[in-house]
Amino acid sequence: MLYVPSKFNIKSDNNIKNYPQVNLTIEDDEDEEKNFHTATYEQENRKRTENMMNRFLKIVKGGMYKLAVVQKTYMTIINRHDTVESYIFTNPFVTTGVYFVIELESFYKMASSLDRDILNFEQLFTNKILSEVDVEINTVTPILNRVYKDINSFSSRQLSAKYSERVDKLSNLMISNRGTSKMTDVYNLFSKVRTENLQKLIYYEEIINFFKDVKDMI
Repeated sequence: MLYVPSKFNIKSDNNIKNYPQVNLTIEDDEDEEKNFHTATYEQENRKRTENMMNRFLKIVKGGMYKLAVVQKTYMTIINRHDTVESYIFTNPFVTTGVYFVIELESFYKMASSLDRDILNFEQLFTNKILSEVDVEINTVTPILNRVYKDINSFSSRQLSAKYSERVDKLSNLMISNRGTSKMTDVYNLFSKVRTENLQKLIYYEEIINFFKDVKDMI
């Protein structure tokens, strides 16, 4: 992708046919509520893209090449100031993808060796990303193994029956200890059981949402 700095005057040739022009805007919080491009899933997708680009930032920082991700409704880019910013398309864009970005002046300087230079950069970029992924995979593998074990042994009927059983026992304890000094302990135990149950429900719900995101990526 060619980036043309604002110091250059850009004028489109209206005689050229099939040349798409798309207006960009930076969306603020108020726009998110009224812009048809910013459905919840689009906001989530854009946020994931921005997080990804922030991870890539340290690899391209200070270099000639930057990165841009273009989707139908937005573009997220690492700009020449080495910051991540997103732009919303005022009308849906048809060409999507991931691009290396180079400034116009650098493009002219590197024109004669651009193909070779991009290949070298791409190889370096690939090696650095894979090295980072290798470290992260070693970190998350034990967590994934634990999640897999929990999912593989998951039984909604068993968990529901276990919770009902514990609640029934605690209810009987409340009846038998009503008016005694042990009621405080029973209430505390009831609170603990309820808290553990809610934490477990949230845990499985978050796992499901995580794998929904993974499914959308595949």
